[in-house]
Amino acid sequence: MADGGRLSLCIGWDGQKVRQVAIASTRPQASVLLQDQTAQGAEQTARLLFNICGHAQGAAAALAIAAAQDRAHPARAELQLAVACEALQEHLWRLLLDWPLLLGLSKAEKDFVRWYGMLRGIVAGQSDLRIVRQEFEHRWLGMTAAEWLSCSSLDALQLWWRAGSSPAARLLAALEQMDRASVPTNAWLPDWSAEQASLATADQRGVDFALQPHDGGVPAETGALSYYTDTPLLRDVLLQRPSRLLARLLARILDMLDIVGDGGLARLDSTRTADGEGLAVVRTARGLLLHRVQLLEERVVYYQIVAPTEWNFHPQGVLVQGLVGMQVDDADQLKCLAAVQVLSLDPCVEYSVEVCRA
Repeated sequence: MADGGRLSLCIGWDGQKVRQVAIASTRPQASVLLQDQTAQGAEQTARLLFNICGHAQGAAAALAIAAAQDRAHPARAELQLAVACEALQEHLWRLLLDWPLLLGLSKAEKDFVRWYGMLRGIVAGQSDLRIVRQEFEHRWLGMTAAEWLSCSSLDALQLWWRAGSSPAARLLAALEQMDRASVPTNAWLPDWSAEQASLATADQRGVDFALQPHDGGVPAETGALSYYTDTPLLRDVLLQRPSRLLARLLARILDMLDIVGDGGLARLDSTRTADGEGLAVVRTARGLLLHRVQLLEERVVYYQIVAPTEWNFHPQGVLVQGLVGMQVDDADQLKCLAAVQVLSLDPCVEYSVEVCRA
């Protein structure tokens, strides 16, 4: 979309502690643009609407519409690959450009441009993920994926990044110094299948749910961390660092290694509900994306999109919980720490942070 809106954070601070956080969003509801279109027109429009996660949004629309029509989508495998490569591109953007910039490190622009282009070529059938994995291991991670994945505890990883010189080690060492957040209590959004999502959200078809989604009335966190919370490494990290900041970044790396190792390509699922709606879920880099559509004589009579940003930036959600109670006595430092928290949850729009005296 030309104007994807923005998020505005107002942090109430008394000079020593964050007392409250208000989040205002101007993100438009793109689903209204799909209403009353033909099924084919809605699928085509969805692919063109989104500047960010366009493959994921297009795939979700295609599979939801196909499910509503009670048919299998003929290009499902191609959609899976495109969504997986797009997730890698989003992870690379954060790890090689945005995080180094925020933490005062050198950006890896040349590597980013090269790998981003390679992934685009992979979607077009010109290469495969093995080359990206080998270069990523050598040039950014500083070890093989197998070696990194063998680290099953925070202590083992800390020994590596405190002694290492790779871009990944430098990034994690710098991030370790920024972990000042409070401990959120929100649960993680389950990594729903389409059928599970249909059951869990069956009575949540209104626009209010799309704007402020919840799981059983409670805001939840989605993203790479919610996909990998059961891994031994992240269980240990969350035990020792329950603020989740470090765990979110490590989960991004796990997600990348899963995809380039061919284990993370299955990121789409769809189902036809009992009342004939089509529902699709997509594992994006930012979290779980949901599309729901109802057709009548091949025209869209109802469309719902529930995006990861609305989960993670809920007014009572995990970002607010991570900031409220944070002890900090400098306004500029508070803005930096807040930006770190925001980036760890990765909104798909621009944002601003204002510190207000509470």
